Formats: sequence, structure tokens, C-alpha cells
Amino acid sequence: MLPKQPNQSLIEGIRCLQGVVSANSPLGASEVARSLEIELTKAHRLLRTLAHMGLLRQNADRKFSAGPGLSVLAAQAMQGSHLLQAALPALESLRRETPYIVAMGVLWLRSVTFVYHARHKSSLEKAIGGHDLLPATNSGLGMALLSQHSDEAVSALYATEPPAQGIPALLESLQEIRREGYAYITTSPTTVTLAIPLSSHKDAAIGVSGGISREEIPPILDRLRVAAEEISSQAHST
Repeated sequence: MLPKQPNQSLIEGIRCLQGVVSANSPLGASEVARSLEIELTKAHRLLRTLAHMGLLRQNADRKFSAGPGLSVLAAQAMQGSHLLQAALPALESLRRETPYIVAMGVLWLRSVTFVYHARHKSSLEKAIGGHDLLPATNSGLGMALLSQHSDEAVSALYATEPPAQGIPALLESLQEIRREGYAYITTSPTTVTLAIPLSSHKDAAIGVSGGISREEIPPILDRLRVAAEEISSQAHST
């Protein structure tokens, strides 16, 4: 819900921070200003403030990238939510038992970040925080999480930046996910994602990705639900 008097400077500062840390290389103030459609002087002021706080750092070329303070915030946020701690046993068990990619993601605005994303034989080090941010509408986990919100809330979220398929088509897909109780989303010609939201964490979901046919959904879905219950139980006992 939008507050009566939102702090626009705070909003733009967070947008600057996200814009820099989600880029593949350091960004200059002009690049940030252009991508976020804000004044260059404002971008300079916000970026320098974030650098002063240690959330960003500025290199010799006067470009910005993630600073040490951001790692501290990320670690504190993860510890504070207890999400990964509660989910790891169930996710690792699921990864060992299935040939699919196993993932857990969190929705923020229109994007999903994966706090866990692992192939069957990949290491735990690669599984945690080693995957790019994705638009929610391009992700099975993202679609499962968007389905938890009302059509009105989703329409407002995408009002200024409509998804490629358009808002009406998106809402139709989300209605189907609500009816089915899970998301079954094609993410490549040979890959689909089967995902469900976590009852213990409103904006988190788990899922598996691979060559999953519709006939294979019931047993895989049952296993996902068991994992979700284990995560919820662990979260409540933490």
C-alpha cells in the first residue's frame, strides 16, 4: 500500500542502488540517470551519498559498483529473515533426490532474486546467491509469487512498465495459476518450471526446472509440497 506521503528521495536512492548492483559492470552517474529517468545532478548526489555510506564504491573512472556495506546488509537481512537457514535442509534433500534444477526465489517489485539455485550435482557454494536477477514474468517462481497478489495490485505494479505479453494476458495466466495451485511455466524450448509459494514466507517460492511433462506434475508437485511444509516447520521452530 502506498503511504500518504512517500519519501521520493528515498525511493530514488534505492532505485539507484538496485540499478548499480544489478548491472554487469560499474555504472557512471549519467548511465544511472538515463536508465532511471532522473536528473543527472540528482543521480550524482544519490550515488555519492550511497558511496559515502559504503553501500557503493566509486572507481578511478568515477563509476559505481557494489560496496562492502551492501554485503553486510545482505548478510544481516538473510540472518534476520531466517529463510535460507530454514530452507537449506529441505532444498538440499530435494536437489539430491531429483534430476532437476532446484530453486528458491524472493519477489521484490517486478523482479525475482534466487537465494538458492542448484543443479543436481552442483556445489552448495554455487547454489547460494549465484544466479542473476530475473523479471518476475520470465520466471516460474516469479509467476507463482505474483499470483499471490490481487489483479488490482498486479495491474498497479505493471502500470508504468507493462510486461511483454501485456497486462491482460499476464492476469489471465495468474488466474490459471491460482486455480491450479501451482505455476507451470515454459522458460525455454526444452525447460519448464514447476513452482509453488511458501506459506511461511509471503514473498518466497520454491520450484524445480527441467524437462517436466504435464504427466509428471503430480508426483513432483507432491514432493515440492513436502519440501514447503518442511521449510515452514523449520521456520516456525527457528
